[in-house]
Amino acid sequence: MKRIVSVFLLLVFVSAVIIAEGQGENGAAAKASDMDLGGRVLTYMAWWDPASTDEVWLSKLAFLEEQYNFKLETRNSGDWQGHHDDLLASIAAGDPVADYVYIDQGFFPGFVSEQLLEPVEGYGIDFSQPHYHQGKREAFTLKGHEYSIKDQFIEPSAGWWFNKSLLDREGQPDIYELQRNGEWTWDKMLEIAKAVTRDLDGDGNIDQWGFAEDPLHVAAMALIAGNGANILDDGKFGLASPAAIEALQFYQDLNIKHKVVGMRPEDSEWNWAYHEFGAGKVAFLPFFFWASDSQFGTPEDEIGWALFPAGPKGGMTSVYYPNNTVVVPVGVKDVKTVLQVWDQLWKPHPDFIDPDEDPFSWLYTKFYDIESVEETQRMMSVGGKFTTFTHELFGLKTTWESLPLPILKGEKSPQVAVEEAQPIFEGKIADVLGE
Repeated sequence: MKRIVSVFLLLVFVSAVIIAEGQGENGAAAKASDMDLGGRVLTYMAWWDPASTDEVWLSKLAFLEEQYNFKLETRNSGDWQGHHDDLLASIAAGDPVADYVYIDQGFFPGFVSEQLLEPVEGYGIDFSQPHYHQGKREAFTLKGHEYSIKDQFIEPSAGWWFNKSLLDREGQPDIYELQRNGEWTWDKMLEIAKAVTRDLDGDGNIDQWGFAEDPLHVAAMALIAGNGANILDDGKFGLASPAAIEALQFYQDLNIKHKVVGMRPEDSEWNWAYHEFGAGKVAFLPFFFWASDSQFGTPEDEIGWALFPAGPKGGMTSVYYPNNTVVVPVGVKDVKTVLQVWDQLWKPHPDFIDPDEDPFSWLYTKFYDIESVEETQRMMSVGGKFTTFTHELFGLKTTWESLPLPILKGEKSPQVAVEEAQPIFEGKIADVLGE
């Protein structure tokens, strides 16, 4: 099946961004006459190339650079681990490698604990403005301080892949319609999974499944998030909450009680689930969006991408977890001015908006259907609830990944598995936070 090819180019600095007219006395956006950077070079760094070639963006940037007498340079650090290592070394040396820096949330708690990031709430910028991503603000607030300055547009991270063709063949509802109508819930998802799990050829063996065992356990994370819970809550262990236990029990029930999970054969490859999904044998695969590039092969069926279904305590479906943001390192000079410039970069301005621009156009090359982009990604990017939620946070990757499988297999109850893991989680959290 051919993917949708975009006729547009999304650039890192997207859509309705730029300078607004000065907001005066509160300091949220200084006027041109109020700020002269004296030719200062400001650097924006990521572990990819954040430079833009969009003409609207370049025109806007030139306008701002002239207004405030500065230059913006972008820098590609080129390597995820090296990016963070170089940032750490530069801060320690008192000369941060950039003024605006992407960081992965796996590094965030440690950087905060070591006081390497600048809290941004005290400089007069109103980060509640709609050109900032409010979920990121919440997610990257720790120990009473706010650190994220991420713009509104947000890259997708994890979602609910589903086989549209398989569901259609089985006479099942349209997931997008369920999502639009607020009916994309655990109960509805389970109803569908039970309906499609069956023996297709009459040999007595199930060969089409609602789910397949995922070695990264994204389904477990998705159910926890969809029920309004989290692995961590403001730096504290969260899996013992009633909502998290309920989610993990539902995760176990999918396999043990409802028998809708295809379990990986012992002699198969680690990514068996992804191949089975790509081969049209599995209806649902909660997983990362980049899997479309590398894990599914070349599916013959049409594949969709939705939000996590809502659990009884979740209340809404638009729940997912992104994993990075933009921060200001400690040691950056004149932080207030640096933040004022950033604020104006992202404010909408009628002179620098392309009415034909589609900020989601790059996603057309990543997904298999238009609705994945036009509906789900818009919901993920500009509204709804999400949970910043990763097994790598606080160095807990190995600890988290050892927890879901015994639950899924029925070897341990969620309560027992969580109780056994809790001291390990809490010990690592305390180490990172220096408590």
